[in-house]
Amino acid sequence: MSSLTVHHLHISQSERIVWLCEELEIPYVLKTYRRSPIFAPADLAALTPQRSAPVITTTNAVTGVEFNMSESGAIAEYINSIFGHNRLSLAPTHENYPDYVFWFHFASASLALAFFRKMNAALLQPAADNAFAKAIGAGLHKHLAAVDARLAHTGAYLVGEHFTLADIMTAWSLTTGRQWHPADLSAYPAILAYLQRIAAREGYRRAMDKAEPGLDWRQALTAQGPEVFPAYRQLLDQMGIDAAQLKN
Repeated sequence: MSSLTVHHLHISQSERIVWLCEELEIPYVLKTYRRSPIFAPADLAALTPQRSAPVITTTNAVTGVEFNMSESGAIAEYINSIFGHNRLSLAPTHENYPDYVFWFHFASASLALAFFRKMNAALLQPAADNAFAKAIGAGLHKHLAAVDARLAHTGAYLVGEHFTLADIMTAWSLTTGRQWHPADLSAYPAILAYLQRIAAREGYRRAMDKAEPGLDWRQALTAQGPEVFPAYRQLLDQMGIDAAQLKN
């Protein structure tokens, strides 16, 4: 079996990959990086043309040539397939396969992107009466409502009783990711119940303790969410933006 190194940037989507490895209980080397002060430091950025996290270093299972890979979704699929024997995905023959494919891609293509759009809208036009930012915010809450309705229906995970890559890809935006895109989840009881199920998973607990030692990650699973990342808060202060208003 090829060796695997996970390059994790503090308070970033690469948390997903650490969690995935812990859920699969596979051997890996964890290399962590601090932000500088907001973006990836030079040694992490140099690993791939995308200059961002996550990154894995491993060897091609056919050629044996070492390579680096970025992009959370690509990495998750690769690790689950090559190292995890597809334990956290569903086969096309499974009755819930369409749900699995949809929610796996929804995590980045819709939910995470909606959070990012809301953050950008507030930064570009921080006025409280910004109609554009309000419209973008409504779009985010549309996506959150869809997740909430889905979880209320399943009563467990996004693909029913099966914990899958779809959950690993989704949870970051709802938890630690809110250090970058604050959001109040009080209106979404099914999401909050889901986050408590996530918190109860031993793989998640191990991953957070390894990836973010010293962080009160449990606060990130509450309705109000975590505090804004300090360097980002400083930037907001310099721009005259109240971080609390970004939760609206």
